[in-house]
Amino acid sequence: MKIDKKGLIWFIIGILISVAVVAADLYTKYLATASLRTKSIVVIEKFFSLIYVKNTGAAWGIFSDATQMLSVVSIITGLVLLFAVYCSKSKFFTVSTCLIIGGAAGNLYERISQGFVTDFLAFNIFGYEFPRFNVADTCICIGCALLIFYVLFLLKEDKKTFREDSPVGKLMNISLFKKKEDKDPQ
Repeated sequence: MKIDKKGLIWFIIGILISVAVVAADLYTKYLATASLRTKSIVVIEKFFSLIYVKNTGAAWGIFSDATQMLSVVSIITGLVLLFAVYCSKSKFFTVSTCLIIGGAAGNLYERISQGFVTDFLAFNIFGYEFPRFNVADTCICIGCALLIFYVLFLLKEDKKTFREDSPVGKLMNISLFKKKEDKDPQ
């Protein structure tokens, strides 16, 4: 499997996006830990606050106290996504996937080093207290939303998302993934 110069540049850009997400996430968690342990800050009354929370689970606190399992799943998922980015020819796919990788890596680092993830962003929407979250969670959600958009609206035009000589490209050429008009006549 060969990677061209342009593909390598976008792979490096993707890695830099992930590193920037991790840096922003860990820095904001550091600030939240330093500033919010003893007090909460109301930013917009009855809508947005900064509240320090130790989350031993995943999103919305699910799988609470399953740190090892969450860490293993994060590592495996991150490696699979990183490989998909390496095989990708799509800038949109690379950027959205690297947002997810960076967010997962930021939470993984804290989960392994501290046994929990720091959440501090708190929204109250129409009386519903939304579960606390952080910058990593935000990047994961934005990356997932962008990937869904990509699959629903852009993938049809961008038939060469993955390099054909890559394992992912070969998998995508299986007839199961092809549209009816793309299938070879029998």
